[in-house]
Amino acid sequence: MPIFSVESIPPGGKKTKSVREAKDKQALIDRLLMEKHSIIGIEELTEAPKERFSFDTLKRFFRKRDYSPELSIATRQLATLLAAGITVTRAFEIMIESAGVGDCLREPFIFILRGINEGKRIDKLMEEFPDVFKPNYRGIVCLGMNTGCLADAFTSLAEDLEKEVSLKRSLSAAMTYPIVTFFLSFVLNIGLFVGVLPKIVDVIADLDTELPWITKALMAIVGYLCNPYLVIISIVLIFFIAYQIFAYVSTPVGKYNFDFMKLRLPVLGYIFRYRYAENFCRSLALLIQYSVPIQEAIFISGKIADNSFMEQKLIYPTIDAVSEGIFIAQAIKKTGLLPVSSVNLLAAGEATGDVSSCLKDAAKMLELDLTTALQRSLTLIEPIMIVSMSMFVLILVLAVMLPIYQIIQNIGL
Repeated sequence: MPIFSVESIPPGGKKTKSVREAKDKQALIDRLLMEKHSIIGIEELTEAPKERFSFDTLKRFFRKRDYSPELSIATRQLATLLAAGITVTRAFEIMIESAGVGDCLREPFIFILRGINEGKRIDKLMEEFPDVFKPNYRGIVCLGMNTGCLADAFTSLAEDLEKEVSLKRSLSAAMTYPIVTFFLSFVLNIGLFVGVLPKIVDVIADLDTELPWITKALMAIVGYLCNPYLVIISIVLIFFIAYQIFAYVSTPVGKYNFDFMKLRLPVLGYIFRYRYAENFCRSLALLIQYSVPIQEAIFISGKIADNSFMEQKLIYPTIDAVSEGIFIAQAIKKTGLLPVSSVNLLAAGEATGDVSSCLKDAAKMLELDLTTALQRSLTLIEPIMIVSMSMFVLILVLAVMLPIYQIIQNIGL
């Protein structure tokens, strides 16, 4: 289906740009009006818009950092203060005055406090710091403000962030050995290629024999690494390509294609897909629990999960199908993008009239599946590293020994 670039103003929001997929322009206009958007412009895209070089993009490329550890602590403390009956303004003041906010979060929290005193919405203020407050974070805060359950929203966010931080720490601990091993082997191999192999290559080059292709390849690599100009050009070229990729992913179409690619990766795609499904089910359960209209609940849940491809292929078709009177589970099943187990639980919830509980059970089951998949993936990393290093050593030995073996055979003849 065609892809359109949309410039619009959502209800109570500010002007935004997004990428939407629809069968035609009129269908997209009808959908936007149903979502109560004020349409500014719609343009069909045939290729991704190119982003000109800018220092802002370069800064974003090098200043990426993870705020999850500090934000999880601050969110948990905010949830505790709000649950105790303290007002939002006073809660943010306490966080700023105490050590509850780290140095990296102090500026955003001060900005939010000033905006609250001016009567602005918290979720809209958070949009000024997209690197700190991700779309799913802002979406849950928006949900809490709309339902009057801001304390519950921050509690849910704190639990999710704590799980995410715990998962990242587990991944970091599991990856420490492979990374250290890879780094040491890389340094040793560079030293070998630059310091030792050139002398061996010179000796092999003087041999009066036909060299095997693997030895010729080794000689070419050694010659390349010993040429400082080629190495510098390669490094500059790598940085330029990385910047171009980052600039492309920063565009709406680039993000759409990047999100699609993430879901199609061999092992990680399974993890990304289940992570998205877990976020979607948990968010939708919370929205239905607070009696948010079903179409709006599906739309918000899709935004919270933050995947452009899933948003186009799952959320909007589901909203269209539900508006025609089709059950949610049937509409989602047609897309084939959520696990069958979660779709079956959703169907059971619709049949029994307890959709929220069934979606929560689906989210728990998906979380368990995700944890199992991650543990299984981590156990494969070490043997893969060992096999890869063994193959490299074998290739190196063959490249050096095969010419010597040929000469010995020629002498024997």
